[in-house]
Amino acid sequence: MKRVWVLRVLAGVLVLVLLAVVACAKATPTSTPKPTATATAVPTATPTATPKPGEPTWTPMPTWTSVPTATSKPTPTATKPAAGTPDAFTMGKRGGHLKQGVVGFAAKWDLTQLAVWYSTEAVGKAYSGLLQFSPRDGLTPIPDLAESWEFSAAADSVILTIREGVKWHDGKPLTMEDIVYSLNRWIDPPSAVPQPRVGGFLAIEEIKPLGEHTLQINLTAPKADFVLDLADGWHIIVPKHVVEPAGGAINDPELIIGTGPFVLKDWERDSWTRWEANPDYFLKAPDGDPYPLLDEITTIHFGADEDAMKGAFMTGQIDIASPMNAGKAWGIKQDLGDKVVFEEWRSPGLGFGSFNGEKPPFDEFKARKAVHLVIDRIQLAEILSVPGLPAPNQKPVSFFGTADPFLDEVVTYPGYNPDTREQDLAEAKRLAEEVGLKEFELLTGHTSTYVNEAQLIKQQMEEIGITVTIKSMDTTAARSLALAGDFVFHTESRAVAYPNPLSFVDQMYMPGAGSFSHGPLPPQNWLDVLAEARITPPGSKLNDMIKEMDRIMREEWIPKIATTRSNEYKMAYLYVKNMDGIPAFKFNQCKQIDAWLDK
Repeated sequence: MKRVWVLRVLAGVLVLVLLAVVACAKATPTSTPKPTATATAVPTATPTATPKPGEPTWTPMPTWTSVPTATSKPTPTATKPAAGTPDAFTMGKRGGHLKQGVVGFAAKWDLTQLAVWYSTEAVGKAYSGLLQFSPRDGLTPIPDLAESWEFSAAADSVILTIREGVKWHDGKPLTMEDIVYSLNRWIDPPSAVPQPRVGGFLAIEEIKPLGEHTLQINLTAPKADFVLDLADGWHIIVPKHVVEPAGGAINDPELIIGTGPFVLKDWERDSWTRWEANPDYFLKAPDGDPYPLLDEITTIHFGADEDAMKGAFMTGQIDIASPMNAGKAWGIKQDLGDKVVFEEWRSPGLGFGSFNGEKPPFDEFKARKAVHLVIDRIQLAEILSVPGLPAPNQKPVSFFGTADPFLDEVVTYPGYNPDTREQDLAEAKRLAEEVGLKEFELLTGHTSTYVNEAQLIKQQMEEIGITVTIKSMDTTAARSLALAGDFVFHTESRAVAYPNPLSFVDQMYMPGAGSFSHGPLPPQNWLDVLAEARITPPGSKLNDMIKEMDRIMREEWIPKIATTRSNEYKMAYLYVKNMDGIPAFKFNQCKQIDAWLDK
């Protein structure tokens, strides 16, 4: 029995963090399919009782094959990615105790029941998924419990090969039954066990084990980016023998039993957790012994008290702190100089303004384009940045936020480029006069960032004679009005689960999506490119399609105006290695498999 410490050391309120993440629970799907989870042959997995509704029906057979029948055999189009895989995990010194400062302690021990980013950061190191993102770039899907995968030519089915010999922290073997149970738990959760980050898993039509170590997942429609859903840090595999008897939830730290690189040893609720290396972890380092490289990790939760986290870092009581306020982090860098790394990591998501395409004036494309050309994103980034930083801590973003593979080209586009500013304003004025656009109301939340952004947009629109009336209210109330269609132009921000351009499409631009907000309907040529993108694996070909979608959105549609996205920062001493400042740092670096200390 683990020892639960009762001394309360630190506490905090995560208001700003919760406001930022509550919107990213999931995109609203167009349908909610229920998977049919059946197995063709797994002799060792015979249940002793009749399965409950929604559970797999196991049909033992004398023999089994890992090859599907001729009618369902997929033609491989994507397997383990070549880029990033060999060097995803590297070798450093073994041993050491990493002390990490973080912002928040998850409200629940069950990370799958929360949409907040720090839920994976809190306990994600205990678990594995079928795939994971590379800790080097935060973008490339690499093996985890599945050591390889193959998509069908139509991208509506994927076959995964599961590692052999994997053990849970309690010593029991991982089985195909655990995997099927975990997938079903995401799609059709037990009563009162929400799974807000279900995302692309709602596209699963059938879960079909083909043997003890081979799994086929059939999808309701082509979805090549389903590989990114499999790698998402929330989509963990849990032990059926532990979670099912607890009603499908992990409400006690004693139930945190995974297959991941670290085992939870001690904790104090809302204050800290201590982790020890899993001696039976299935991934081997180049020296032949299992990862992880660290012996221990202590995670200290500072809540909203960034001054306490800064003090702990400045005095060497913690080795790494993330996220930190940009100004505070830069101040530490100036004080400690080359002893520390001040590193920015892209937070996937974006700030944006939504047009109501169902009523004047923005049912007219020319009116939307006029506003699009006037709003100067470079100026927004500069005005909303923290003074003193060497570069704006908020960056111009595209329709796909920071997930755009061509993000560096954004500053050359009309409406962004200072070299074409006068030309853009002249074109905007001409378009506004053609459609009679003279004024409109801007709905926004009353946080300082939203209000400052709205005031700046108001000033910019005055440059071509358009009057903007700002309607500011509680952020939740403003969003409710937008969802009801009671607005003309609305500014807010959203984040997504991982940096994937198609996840922005699903969440923000498709009719019925969670952030669509009565926008103008997408043109058919854009939908045609999207359909092809759905069946294209991640890579250069898909990136070219994303670029074409972006062009159509700028030149023919303009459903929203991407404004800015605050990036976040980590501070670390130079001796902390392999904790790269990658996109979605919090959940793509949560496992710390090959993190090490050079001291």
